[in-house]
Amino acid sequence: MKKIAILLLLLPLFTSCKKEEIQTFEKKTRAVKYITVQKNSSEKKRIFSGMAMPQDQAKISFKVPGTIKKIYVKIGDKVVKNQTLAELDSQIYQLQLQETIAAQNNIEAQAKHAESAYKRVLALYENQHASKNDLETARTAFEMSRAGIKTVQSKIQQAQLQIEYAKIKTPENGEVAYVIGKENENTAPGYPVVVINYGSKIELEIGVPESLINLVEMNHEVDIQFDSFAEKIFKGKITKIGISPQLNAPTFPVTVELLDENSSIKTGMIAKVTLDFTTKLMEDSNILIPSTAVQKDDSGKFVYVVKKSGETIGVVEKRVVTTKKLTSKGFEIESGVNEGDLVITAGVSKIRPKQEVLLIEQFHSKLED
Repeated sequence: MKKIAILLLLLPLFTSCKKEEIQTFEKKTRAVKYITVQKNSSEKKRIFSGMAMPQDQAKISFKVPGTIKKIYVKIGDKVVKNQTLAELDSQIYQLQLQETIAAQNNIEAQAKHAESAYKRVLALYENQHASKNDLETARTAFEMSRAGIKTVQSKIQQAQLQIEYAKIKTPENGEVAYVIGKENENTAPGYPVVVINYGSKIELEIGVPESLINLVEMNHEVDIQFDSFAEKIFKGKITKIGISPQLNAPTFPVTVELLDENSSIKTGMIAKVTLDFTTKLMEDSNILIPSTAVQKDDSGKFVYVVKKSGETIGVVEKRVVTTKKLTSKGFEIESGVNEGDLVITAGVSKIRPKQEVLLIEQFHSKLED
């Protein structure tokens, strides 16, 4: 009994000591790891290969078959609108025109004779000296001769066009890129003889993958670096964005116009085009929090945010968050934290709201792009 009485007397003292220990524990300032919240933007700049090409290019060909008589230009020549580039041996078309003109003269003579015959029969018919059948026969012959004149006139126009088509001319001012045809060779309609580059600007076409094509914007400025001018950066802008993939490639065509005029840049030169997606990605990016920072209780998912009260001291605040999905870098956060917030990532189970924590520089980390 004496022992029990002694224990009862010591119990309040023991309890008091325990409370002091808990209070000391609660007042203890813990060091924590934290991150500064920022949006995720893993992609910033991408480099694509392209080839210099003219703004426009035309493959000039004859519209009629024949033998190439003369080519008047060579590679690199400057040409002006309506300048003759090459011509065929048009002798056969000249003969066809002469034959058609001769046929026209013959048909016109026949038409005059048919017209006189019709007028004579008409006069006889009116005086009842010719039958109606005779009149119809004369009228038919006259009308057929008139139709024959129209037909031969059409053939003359066609023959004249063939002679005109025996020459090819440039539709606009430009520069000769290639001469494919050769003199004394036979050629066919539509077969390229001379290739002309038009326009004063140089363009490049690059292939952008599906994952990035929606980040590309019209008139966005880009950096261009040609292999032949490795130390110089040229400026360009996006002028065309493809709406369907390139043939035999999982990329979309994007056209870039070179803004810097430089006569040293030739068609066919290889270049690297740098597209900077930083701004666009930051607009579309999400806030990421390491999965170790996100806890869960009856109220749902939450994180501990530190509000600084000094240079290395802060107070813990519980913040309920709404998450989207879990990625390799952590949870995507829809709401609850903002860019710039300090979120505790380690020692979460040992702290509570309103607790004072120590922020040590070596524990500070930051989500990298």
